[in-house]
Amino acid sequence: MNKQISKIENVSIYFINLLNISIEDELTMIDMLQELEVIEDLNSFRIFVKRRFNYEKFRFLTGYQKFISLSNEFRKENKLKLDAETQERVDNYSEMLFNKITRVIEEINFKLQELGKKIDDFDYLETLKKNGFVSSDIEILNTIGDKKRMFHLALYSKHELKERIERIVNKKTLIKVYPQLEIDKNYSDSENIECLKLLGK
Repeated sequence: MNKQISKIENVSIYFINLLNISIEDELTMIDMLQELEVIEDLNSFRIFVKRRFNYEKFRFLTGYQKFISLSNEFRKENKLKLDAETQERVDNYSEMLFNKITRVIEEINFKLQELGKKIDDFDYLETLKKNGFVSSDIEILNTIGDKKRMFHLALYSKHELKERIERIVNKKTLIKVYPQLEIDKNYSDSENIECLKLLGK
């Protein structure tokens, strides 16, 4: 028990440093320890936070607010798991879709620069179809954002784009495996709520 407490305290120090959390208020530290106590896989949570804490939606939050928001997202995304075989198929498809959309956007961007044109000068949807994207691929990409958003992520924030695709595909598959799941109206991650709505069609 003492080893577990020590581990939680060490992890809390890591997050205090990573997120620049002010611990002048004793209640802040107590809240953090309580949050960490209910997270079974602290190492996975550490990696989760490290990858996402600098996302745009967290930019204007304090360090402590980032910690709470990220811990809530982590718990929501880890309530249910897929079996190993299904997870492997999900990972392979996510990787394929990421590589494909990144390659296509990089090619389009090169051609636009070469011709001196802008993003608005081409038909994004038609281009996707011509490059072999099927309706299910396009639904996932549209869930992430419009063509300007996709261009920004594919060219300047590939890591974030990859993680967004993985999350959406994972949740889409979870809904198929666990049809009893309901949309969480209070879930702040709008992209995943939109994905669940798509699955209800």
